[in-house]
Amino acid sequence: MVKYFIYFFLIVFPSCLTASNLFERNSGNDFLFLNQSKIYVESNYGKSTEKFFKESSEELISENNQIEIQLEKEELSLTNKRKTLSRIDFRNLALSFDIKVEKIRLRQKNKSDKLLANLELNREKFYKLVSPLLTDFVSKNGILGVFDSSLMIVGNKKFDITDVIIDLINQNITELPITSLD
Repeated sequence: MVKYFIYFFLIVFPSCLTASNLFERNSGNDFLFLNQSKIYVESNYGKSTEKFFKESSEELISENNQIEIQLEKEELSLTNKRKTLSRIDFRNLALSFDIKVEKIRLRQKNKSDKLLANLELNREKFYKLVSPLLTDFVSKNGILGVFDSSLMIVGNKKFDITDVIIDLINQNITELPITSLD
């Protein structure tokens, strides 16, 4: 939607965004751009969130690998018992084993889903915390708008405020995200 607005704006008002007009009005600060992904990833908040996610993911992968080894041993043991058990006894043990495996898979999937939900919630919270900072920055500096750099086809780097905003975020958002899954 935003891309279509920008394309429309560029088609209908192309002379408004020429380099000479930008420098004539408001010292070239009417429209700026930033990299939304970078402000998240390089901010202290984003680094903390991503570090927690990475560490938790690695722990979950390790746990899953250990569970897999244990289940493979149980399956092999069950297979070896097949020769000594009646067909009904073996089927009951196999069914119990299958139920156990499905419960474990569901439990591990729930852990993974909770981890991803936590990550997404912290990302959403980050952008909600950043929004007033950007609004204030725009207002104080007489800027008409800030666009995400992914919408920029070609641009002058001096209009990129990403690093300035990262510093502003780190100075103002000192409360790091909640990183507990309990």
